[in-house]
Amino acid sequence: MVTPALFDGTPVSYEERFSTMEKGAAARSDPNGALHGLPVTYRDKPFVLCGPPVILTPAPTPSNTPSNRPSTHRREHVATASNTEADTPPRKSVPTTPRVKPTGPKSEQGLLFDL
Repeated sequence: MVTPALFDGTPVSYEERFSTMEKGAAARSDPNGALHGLPVTYRDKPFVLCGPPVILTPAPTPSNTPSNRPSTHRREHVATASNTEADTPPRKSVPTTPRVKPTGPKSEQGLLFDL
């Protein structure tokens, strides 16, 4: 999502982008995404949706300074379990009710009628 000034191109409304089957198919096969270029409003400010998606990763820390934070790109830290199976109570089984055929007017294709 970017401001309209930063969007490279012309914003296109949803109706224009998906008005026909051909335009909808072209929008879905767009490498930037089907919603690329759609104007939106967030907190009363105009924005434009854009693609392709970006994956942001943290900058690497310098190797000469030790970090006390666990690594986010490697599994160096191990989470400890707070509860074991012996600590947790057994689950209660929930009784199931048998299916009952409805009595009363029958429905066919959304229309109600009596037999």
